[in-house]
Amino acid sequence: MNDNEQRHRGLTAGIRSLWVNWALSLGGIVVCMFVPLILSKVLVPFFMLGITLFIIVLVRNNRTKETPFCYKLPYIAATVILWSMITVVFVLLVFDNAIEYDLNGQPYNDKMPYFMILLLAPWATIISAFYIFKKNKCAFCADCEARLGDSVERGFLSKLFSQEAAYQTKVLFYSSLVLTIVDWSYYFYGYISTNISRRDIIFYFGIPICMYFITLILMAIRYYALWAYYCVNSNEDNAHHGFSRIRFLVICEDRLWLNIPDLSKLDINSDNLTIDTPARGEFSYRSKFNKFQAHDYFRHVTGITNARIRELYISSDARSATNIFHFAAYVSSFDDVRNCILTGEWFTLADVQNLYREHALSPLLSAELNRIHRSVMAWKTYTREGKRLYKIKHYQPTFRLADMENWDIDYNDPHWLYVSQNNEDMPFFKIRRLWRKYVTGLGE
Repeated sequence: MNDNEQRHRGLTAGIRSLWVNWALSLGGIVVCMFVPLILSKVLVPFFMLGITLFIIVLVRNNRTKETPFCYKLPYIAATVILWSMITVVFVLLVFDNAIEYDLNGQPYNDKMPYFMILLLAPWATIISAFYIFKKNKCAFCADCEARLGDSVERGFLSKLFSQEAAYQTKVLFYSSLVLTIVDWSYYFYGYISTNISRRDIIFYFGIPICMYFITLILMAIRYYALWAYYCVNSNEDNAHHGFSRIRFLVICEDRLWLNIPDLSKLDINSDNLTIDTPARGEFSYRSKFNKFQAHDYFRHVTGITNARIRELYISSDARSATNIFHFAAYVSSFDDVRNCILTGEWFTLADVQNLYREHALSPLLSAELNRIHRSVMAWKTYTREGKRLYKIKHYQPTFRLADMENWDIDYNDPHWLYVSQNNEDMPFFKIRRLWRKYVTGLGE
């Protein structure tokens, strides 16, 4: 199989997985709606726990693949079912035998089954709203970013996954919000607790099922259109073709060498409107690029012969045959770049931080600096188990570019990114660590 066929199959499988994950995630929630009609109230939480564990196993198996798909929505669905299950257990233990009236004021009928949509829809609304608010900063996305790199570093398909995960989460939020309003309004103003009426079936089962199948059809149309555009017409769009990039962060003392684009010479739609490292390049796909090859390449594109090259990390997407080799180039003097083929200016770390906050840096440069900073600060502050090296809570060590050449840290190792998110300074540190290790498989 040649590279073009591999990319085509990878892109097709990736787009198909978006629809499959929607069907699986919402299907699991829909199945939980019908469980109380079949099983007794005591058995309902056990069935829901089984559905939750089944989805989590799928998420964990996907995580171990060399080229995983985006399973953010199944993870959200598992969380929704889990919290709904916890609510059912709470109701069984605390309220089921202790109350005489329903919330709507009618006499409580313990013979009536639980209408699970009254729990599933609100929890889906709350949890999807949380993930919309967190965007790609949630623990699930942070784990993916730590292992595989930022979506801007991994090529077209990863950007598509990031975009569609956000879209599907919003669709889940608005669908759940509508169901929450409709079904709880019916519960308070139309529900009678004597037996299951035809209206109960329509509101608590019919409307959710109809919405599920409508969204299935709409998602199928959406992803067929995406597949047709990017796969059938792929020869017209080169955005997702295989390639390799190489990037060098040029550092001298505590300064970074960056290029400010000349806006008068660029088209307004150009991709080069942000500040970036001038020492970068692109070529046909290569799976490896060692330090000696990088040194020769750097000397060729810049004319600087005495730079000390260090490999930082590699971000790649084997499915679309794209990768980026990230290197640091250390020079001894600011004068070393005076006769350089490329143009640029020296920026202090404080300048770079201001540019980062103003979103003036290119997405790739921002992703590089963010990964380096988080890894180094975690490495200098905590052990690999997340415990403080110094008995000073919230201690913040110094970060200096001048020291970067001497730091003995592997930026390819995602563990320090996990530690930066879950450490002894975070609330519920031990519980969160156990949860990620044994339940979701994150940060192990």
